[in-house]
Amino acid sequence: MVHHQMKPRVVGVTSTERLREEVQGYPNTLLMSDLAGRGEGEGTITGLNGLLLAVAKKRGLEGLCLMGEIPDWLSGVLLPYPKASKSVLEVFARIWEWTST
Repeated sequence: MVHHQMKPRVVGVTSTERLREEVQGYPNTLLMSDLAGRGEGEGTITGLNGLLLAVAKKRGLEGLCLMGEIPDWLSGVLLPYPKASKSVLEVFARIWEWTST
């Protein structure tokens, strides 16, 4: 988790190896599989996000999930954390910049 005074990192999960290699080049981004100290059951993507990635992988489609880090004290509370959203949007803007040129 991130301290509230630090810029949140963006955690990415991909459905293909090609996308995995591409995500490693994005600024302020790391892959969920590269997170140190992950315990059993940590790092699971549930709900529609996980379902869409699983279906994409099964069908051979490229899929990417970007998630912003939040402070630990917010992990059990349903409050927005705009800094995490901003970090995700910055990475998304960079991706869009790369694909639109």
